[in-house]
Amino acid sequence: MGKQECADCFVASRFPGLAVRTAMDGMIPARIDTPREMASAMLVLHQDLADEASRIPAGDVDTERLGRLAADTERFASALRRFGWLAAQG
Repeated sequence: MGKQECADCFVASRFPGLAVRTAMDGMIPARIDTPREMASAMLVLHQDLADEASRIPAGDVDTERLGRLAADTERFASALRRFGWLAAQG
């Protein structure tokens, strides 16, 4: 099983209500509502970034993989801004 599938399983277990959205949109959900979900998303993105950072010095640069990571990072940034706004309202 590849790295992508393992991470998909991890996210699906952490975001059971968003399993369909996760499969459609990528690894990081576009909407994160609870502190536990946000912390889990942060850990997933951190691990994905660390994995990619370990590949680059060895010359293992895959544009498709980088594109998925960029999309997940953008989606996470949007969810993080939304989460921060919600927390400030509370």
